[in-house]
Amino acid sequence: MRKTIVLIVFAVAFLASKGLSAQNAVALFSYSIFNNPMETPYVETYISFNAWHFKFVPTKDDKYQATIEMTVVANRNDSMVYAKRYNLQSPTSSTAENNMFSFLDVRRFALPNGIYDLQITMKDKNADTDPIEINQELVIYFPAEEPSLSSLQIVASAKPTVQENMISRNGYDFEPYVDNYVPKDIDLLNFYYEMYNVTKEIKENDTFLSVAYIEIEETGRKLTSTMRGKRLVSQPVISDYTTLDISQVPSANCNLVVELRNRNNETFAIKKYPFQRSKPNVQVSTDDLFAYEGTFVTDMSEKELDYYITTLYATASEKEKDFIYNEIKTASLEEKRAFFYKFWLSRSENPKNEWFKYRKLVEYANKNFSIGKVQGYMSDRGRVYLQYGPPKYVLDEKNKVSTRNFQSIGHIHYLPYQMWFYDYIPGDNPKRAFVFFDELRTGNYYLLHSNAKGEVQDMYWERRLSGNQLEENVQAEAGVQFERGY
Repeated sequence: MRKTIVLIVFAVAFLASKGLSAQNAVALFSYSIFNNPMETPYVETYISFNAWHFKFVPTKDDKYQATIEMTVVANRNDSMVYAKRYNLQSPTSSTAENNMFSFLDVRRFALPNGIYDLQITMKDKNADTDPIEINQELVIYFPAEEPSLSSLQIVASAKPTVQENMISRNGYDFEPYVDNYVPKDIDLLNFYYEMYNVTKEIKENDTFLSVAYIEIEETGRKLTSTMRGKRLVSQPVISDYTTLDISQVPSANCNLVVELRNRNNETFAIKKYPFQRSKPNVQVSTDDLFAYEGTFVTDMSEKELDYYITTLYATASEKEKDFIYNEIKTASLEEKRAFFYKFWLSRSENPKNEWFKYRKLVEYANKNFSIGKVQGYMSDRGRVYLQYGPPKYVLDEKNKVSTRNFQSIGHIHYLPYQMWFYDYIPGDNPKRAFVFFDELRTGNYYLLHSNAKGEVQDMYWERRLSGNQLEENVQAEAGVQFERGY
């Protein structure tokens, strides 16, 4: 069943795909379906009304307010199984006209598994206008012995619940985003969903993977830049609130997709939410995924790719780091190869040579900075070496003792340290330096201080390096070395 968002005008209901502007619609309608395994499934309806379409009349406290008569009916096999009539009152206003705001109606009602015809009728009680009617087919199916997912509810905002209300769930107020049109100025897609009967597939308290991503509806192509995976613990009912970065999703008919996967990366439950995306300046070729074919990446095994992709973290952008840290766990071999090739293509016209140069840096870092099971590229020195390249000069002090006394302290005994000096770092001022120290004398050096942009800075670094022998703001010989550059 395809879930639709309806743009409502007087006497006629249009689908969002017709291109009718939401600002010109009387209201927007959407819904979600959730399960209550201990009782029965239920439907949530969301209607966002544009106030300026309705007639506001005076209230007792000298304000103005609109009233809409709402009728909700659910039929199954031509038999009425649910009916509700109520008056919906808008927020009050200080004027009777030009009320340029929207207000929301959220309703929940229980319906067992089945196929229903939902009819919602809305009538402005203060105006002589025709009623507005919505007709929507509902398919409700939550099997008792199989895992399943609720609707994917798109969320406009979320904040902790202060007082329980109709948009409260699991301690948060989730304001629904009542539109399946996502304009270019929205770069983050927030959504809430629930998982049921996962224990029928995954043993209780064992872990499984929930994977969310955007796909292009016409081609089914997964946009790997949007993909996020979460490792969750199997329970009878699980809820999740997730955000996807859709800044690079182009104008297209899209699906938000959530898959539940077992330890073998096999999908055992899936749910989709269709939406329209407008992002005219973003163009994504359908051939991008296989742009690496015939290049140096093709010969790399998946095990090699997994390892080498993690070594890129030191020089990766924030978006690339998200793939390395989160998405690689769920990405296919083709997606990993595409990511790795594009990573180097974006940095050089000769991506193969650029990668081979970087790999030599990784090999050097592993040979010289590894400690125990921690490979060198993962260490502080390895990260700086990979990010900025080899330093011009390294000062290595294993048992540095000051050549003069300092007041009552006497000679200063420093912990083992290294100072790395660079003449130039791109995007920074000349003459930058890094101080690494072996605080526990294990051979593992941590970054203590640097004057480079965006790096760790500790104004009392020399005091820590001296084992707190120095007083604060007292400069000794290591401080002089740092400023002198050797």
